[in-house]
Amino acid sequence: MAVGIVMPKAGNSVEECILSAWRIKVGDQITTGQIIADIETDKSAMEVESTADGTVLALFCNEGDLVPVLVNICAVGNPGEDFTALAPSGAAAAEDKAEPVPAASAPAAPAATTAPAAPVAAAVDNAPMSPRARKFLAEHPFVVPALQGSGAQGRIIEKDVVAAWQQAPRLSPTAAALQAEGVQAPAVGTG
Repeated sequence: MAVGIVMPKAGNSVEECILSAWRIKVGDQITTGQIIADIETDKSAMEVESTADGTVLALFCNEGDLVPVLVNICAVGNPGEDFTALAPSGAAAAEDKAEPVPAASAPAAPAATTAPAAPVAAAVDNAPMSPRARKFLAEHPFVVPALQGSGAQGRIIEKDVVAAWQQAPRLSPTAAALQAEGVQAPAVGTG
């Protein structure tokens, strides 16, 4: 019998989490306790463990989705089992995102993902940002006037910050030392 794995409730006041990354795909064999996904709340980032053994039959949400807690995020069971009753209500495209695993022993192709909504430009200071993105910015300071938030509702997530950091110009060792000392110089000159 197919079973659903739910988005865990990560705290008393947590109502929804961002699914940052899947560590599994449709057709994978998983065991109880295996890490299947990375999630983020407003205050923390954590891993989701499997609560069942079997084959991944369906993934009901995409990376970057804002998912309510205690809602099924995937279905696990034996290949060929019906999992449609496990799809979260309101998941209009659950059947489109999830391909059934055939009863044959060969793993199925991963579920097709829909294109994310167009990212929303946001100033870094005022934008909603995930905890992992804030931590990365604290550990890797660089000048970023604006970022494209690819998370739910334009939220800036870690991959947005990492991509901007990889494309940002690097400070010279002297400039980095001055910045570490708190010395500020004009970024734009007239000459």
